[in-house]
Amino acid sequence: RSGGEEYAVTAAAVPGTDWRLVLREPWHGLSTPPILLEQLTPFVVLIGVLVSFLTLLFGLLFVVRPLRLLSERTRRIGQGDFAAAATAVGGVDEIEDLRLAVHQMAQQIQSYQEGLQSYLHAVTRAQEEERARLARDLHDETIQTLTALDHKVQKLQRALEHEPAQLP
Repeated sequence: RSGGEEYAVTAAAVPGTDWRLVLREPWHGLSTPPILLEQLTPFVVLIGVLVSFLTLLFGLLFVVRPLRLLSERTRRIGQGDFAAAATAVGGVDEIEDLRLAVHQMAQQIQSYQEGLQSYLHAVTRAQEEERARLARDLHDETIQTLTALDHKVQKLQRALEHEPAQLP
């Protein structure tokens, strides 16, 4: 102890001489780094826990939540709501790119579905027109045939009434 401050003192002989090497260091300089490290450990752990929590929060807010929203919207597209993926779900850019791709596919499917419905309506309309044409043709031809038969029957009846002997 010297001047109210504590020191750590050590001495060693210098070989080949009768000298001695004496080292004197203040005690707080020797003990402070380990004590400081020991005192900082809880803060380092706290920072590690905080970084882990923030990483988890980032993952939940910008990855998991948007993916769940996108999954729910693709389910709605499967049920026929083709505009379900039109609005952003948030999250990282890759998820937004995926949402845009899903939205474009939904619009394409809707376009194909509308084209298919238009085609089916055209085929159905053509079938109905063909049925109507056949019905008209059958109706007109049948009436003409029946009218011709009626004329022949009437002619035969008159012929029977006037000359029954000439009929075969």
